[in-house]
Amino acid sequence: MCNEEAETCTHLFLECSSAQVILLQSSHLRDYRFPPHIKFIDVMEVAVKILPSPFFDTLCIACWMIWKCRNKLVFNNYAPSYKDLWSRANLYKVEFMEVQERNMQVGGNSAATWKLPRSDSIHKDLLTRGCMDP
Repeated sequence: MCNEEAETCTHLFLECSSAQVILLQSSHLRDYRFPPHIKFIDVMEVAVKILPSPFFDTLCIACWMIWKCRNKLVFNNYAPSYKDLWSRANLYKVEFMEVQERNMQVGGNSAATWKLPRSDSIHKDLLTRGCMDP
């Protein structure tokens, strides 16, 4: 996304200047410093062991969102927006968990499915769920 060096998972999610900005937005990751030259897969193996489960889930969704931003830039020449990325990732995680809970209550016959919220409703949903400040 930054054209600073060859695109690898490690660069995209850890070393890229855009990734650094995103990582610093997270209160869970703000004080954590990755050793130099560590691979992304190694970071994720450590993260799954040391981060609380709900935050690790949000981290995985945030990585997916970074990947989507990268794809928009590469394939559509669309400038990515990282504003509220962590809040949006947390909202997606909460909604996914709610759907999973409904599926467990209902059983497999009429399983609910998760749908990406409309972009104009994301901010309202974040506020009502307490995922971000007004």
